[in-house]
Amino acid sequence: MRCRRAAVAAVALSLLGAACGGGGKKEAASSTTQPPTPSTGPAPAVDANADPLTGLPRDPAAPVRAALIVKIDNAPKARPQAGINDADIVVEEGVEGGVTRFATLFHSKDAASVGPVRSARSTDLLFAQQLGRPLFSYSGANAVFADLVHKAPLVDVGVGRFPAIYQRQAGRPSPYNLFSDTKAMFASVGEPSPVAASATATPVPASSAPAAAAAIRTAALT
Repeated sequence: MRCRRAAVAAVALSLLGAACGGGGKKEAASSTTQPPTPSTGPAPAVDANADPLTGLPRDPAAPVRAALIVKIDNAPKARPQAGINDADIVVEEGVEGGVTRFATLFHSKDAASVGPVRSARSTDLLFAQQLGRPLFSYSGANAVFADLVHKAPLVDVGVGRFPAIYQRQAGRPSPYNLFSDTKAMFASVGEPSPVAASATATPVPASSAPAAAAAIRTAALT
């Protein structure tokens, strides 16, 4: 799997504790915490030439298109996955049994192979609705959630609707062997509406430089 840059958003919350010990009595230092002052200034301007999801300069030759969400499994039997490093954003979602799945968002570039594609979950709609009307690739859902997907502002490009653009990869056990490619997904429905303006990212400052590496602590589930 070819390594490329992908924008990944991560938020870390640290709790610090203090302990005291020893023989004598010590007077605890008093401290007060002031709540942060809310910002009243205008939101940062969004550069029209920036990619709406990554904030990086947009390739003028790149198509103006919707975002594509592909559900990828993260269970041990699903590894190694394909296409994750080509995604603009990767969202890790907890599912049952201490396993996680990835919702990979593609917009600025494509992946020749992506998968293994797995089922949809209710948490997918929480961020999908912020992207306007994105394409949504998945390999099934329970009856209740399947109905929600059909009613949501999504473009269904799942295997149930377009089975011809998916393939079972030899040498991998089912259901961890369903793969596709993003170009075929976009081509299956033409050119849907572009990413919603509300989802646009703040442009990357011109003075910034690419990071040599990044370490992100994720949920200790798998």
